[in-house]
Amino acid sequence: MMFNNIKGDSGFIKMIIIIVIALIVLGYFGFNIQNIINSPTVQKNLNYAWSLVTYIWQNFLKTPAIFIWDKFVNVFDWIMGSNKTPDKDISTTSTALSL
Repeated sequence: MMFNNIKGDSGFIKMIIIIVIALIVLGYFGFNIQNIINSPTVQKNLNYAWSLVTYIWQNFLKTPAIFIWDKFVNVFDWIMGSNKTPDKDISTTSTALSL
């Protein structure tokens, strides 16, 4: 069967199709998505969610993410033929990962 996916790695396409179908159904029942998104209550909720995500990134995730990214870049440089060893000079690449 060509469409039988045992691994389940067709989730992205399936999600896009579901979103399109949901938008069509909402439009059929008279919901205007643009008016809903632009309403003050939804805007306040979205701003709150964004500020929460920014707070979590700045206070909990940024430092470990930069550390892991620098390790990755250092190992990648070593693999690509740089003279550095992968365990030295970790702080040479300071990546701007900020929101």
